Amino acid sequence: MSLSQPNTFSPGNVGKSAQNWHPQPSRSLRPAAQPLYRQNVFLNLPIAGRLTLGFVIAALIAALASGVVGIQRAQSLSRQTDFYHSLLQYNTSLTTGRGFLELMDSKLHQTLEDASAPNPSHETLTADIAALNNLATLYTQTLNNYAQNDLLDQHTDQLALLNEGGDGNLAPQQRTLTSSTQRTWQFYQSAQQEILNALSGATISSDALKSAQLVLQQQGEPTNADALSALHSLIQLNDRLASAVDNATNVEIHNQLLTTLLATACAFLAIALVGWFISETLVRRLRHLHRVTRAVEEGRINERVLVSGRDEIAEVSSAVNAMVDTIVGLLEETRQQRDALAGAAEHLFSDMRIVNAGDLRVSAPVGNDPIGVLANAFNFTVGRFRRFILRTQTTVEQLDVISHQGLERSQSFISLVRSQL
Repeated sequence: MSLSQPNTFSPGNVGKSAQNWHPQPSRSLRPAAQPLYRQNVFLNLPIAGRLTLGFVIAALIAALASGVVGIQRAQSLSRQTDFYHSLLQYNTSLTTGRGFLELMDSKLHQTLEDASAPNPSHETLTADIAALNNLATLYTQTLNNYAQNDLLDQHTDQLALLNEGGDGNLAPQQRTLTSSTQRTWQFYQSAQQEILNALSGATISSDALKSAQLVLQQQGEPTNADALSALHSLIQLNDRLASAVDNATNVEIHNQLLTTLLATACAFLAIALVGWFISETLVRRLRHLHRVTRAVEEGRINERVLVSGRDEIAEVSSAVNAMVDTIVGLLEETRQQRDALAGAAEHLFSDMRIVNAGDLRVSAPVGNDPIGVLANAFNFTVGRFRRFILRTQTTVEQLDVISHQGLERSQSFISLVRSQL
């Protein structure tokens, strides 16, 4: 018998629904290639060690800048102190020399007074002449030591300090005044020696005494005044040198201020560069990690984090890549299960269409998936329905036999009635 009934549901609709179900995104679920580790020694340090290293480098840069400024200031102060100490020695030496000149003038006058006495003492004159010669020797040594050791040309540090203050012209003036002092001393020493030669005899004549007095008046006193004047000018030059050192000090203070500002700016730039380099190794990779996670969140599961170094960020990046690979694997497995379910559902719907056509001999394959459960229920229902149909057919056949028997009996009864009539 045919069991065709109106098709109240469409198995194809269920198949289409299963086929239209896709995990998001619908693009390829094949994972991208794992990026290789970049060889970077600095990125292999832990983040704490990297930050510590950055702070240490910044501290070293600041200490270096401060040390450069401090060393420059210490050198400047040392040069100024040495220059002032030298000026003090120069001034003491020249002041002592001026005392020698004044003593020589007084001793020379005293020697002439001793020689002008009615009965001059030879011992006294000899002592006076020896004292004068001793003073001349000391003054000569003073001038020679000054000319050989105390000129600015012989001290490059002092000359450089004066040049910084714009007073480098004092060095030629010092040489000129030193030459003038030595020249006037030679003139005075010649006049003094002439006087002493006139008084050095065993007996001093009146003509020799008058000649000595005349030389003292005409040559000795003027040359002594010239020598004192030249020496005084040299002493005044030392005072000007002290003022020049002050000017150079002010210039150096200004230069040191500029150096301090420059060193501060360089230290700031260097520290900023170190901070930028360290932050770049952290922030750039964190931004890349955030960008990849946002891309995965939006469905672009082909994105992967570039793993560089072996620090904490590299570990997190590797973990994120592993997590994304796991998600891709799960999506691939889900897609395969979806395809399998869609195929099983299509096969079940084909069996339903055959049953709908009246063939109850169909048996759907049973599995452990939800479609398998539905197939089991379908097979159970079809079996129940098949048994019901069989029982119905048996009952109909029995009724058919009974009806045939009743019909035969009715025909026999009718034949008998007809025969009796």
